Amino acid sequence: MKQNGQYLPLDTDKITSLLSTYETMGFDHGEDFSSDPEVLDKYGLKDGYVKVSISYESASEGPVTDSFYVGKGKEDGYGYARLEGSDIIGAIVNKYDFFRFDYENYKPDDFFALTLDSVDSMTMLYGEDRYVVKIDRQTETNESGEEEVTSIYTFNGSEIVGDKIISFFNTIRETQPEGTVSQALGQKVLEISFDLNRQGFDSMTLTFKEYDTNFYTAEFNGSVFLINKQDMQSIERAMLS
Repeated sequence: MKQNGQYLPLDTDKITSLLSTYETMGFDHGEDFSSDPEVLDKYGLKDGYVKVSISYESASEGPVTDSFYVGKGKEDGYGYARLEGSDIIGAIVNKYDFFRFDYENYKPDDFFALTLDSVDSMTMLYGEDRYVVKIDRQTETNESGEEEVTSIYTFNGSEIVGDKIISFFNTIRETQPEGTVSQALGQKVLEISFDLNRQGFDSMTLTFKEYDTNFYTAEFNGSVFLINKQDMQSIERAMLS
């Protein structure tokens, strides 16, 4: 999706559902027949309408683009619409709000919902290598009588600067998936097991696998997300830095 000159990722399943709805769309009945601007304005089709264009490959005609306009909403929740090049004004069979495209409704879900303060340790399997990160949190009372938590990080048993672990964790958190798939079938690249201190969740696992030349999959909490190859490389660099 292009918005304000910037391309934004969309969730594959959500867009597939959207397109399926478009495929079954039609007019309930004719409301009017006119191309007069005053008549179009009555139905919200003169100014401020939503124009929807769908481009597809037709077996008989080749590349085709169909467009239609959605105007005002009706009291019953539906909306007025007309096909481009047609004077027929109809009542669209889909709910009016469906055509008010909001990116928030179609962007990929945040795939990695953990916070670092809920993690006690991470075990990473990367090829034949195994890395273990442990976080020891110590609570002390300062001079003001307030409790302060100090975190000590170890990597394969040796203490390291916590900023490296925080940066690695945030690199995963900030990764924006570019859709979802039903399952991950490729070669496993990286598996991270998290030991948690959250009630009801003792552990969770994040698994990255090869998908194609451009994407990897990230499987977490029962869902499989598509991750851009460049984002995967950033995660690997942050892990090994």
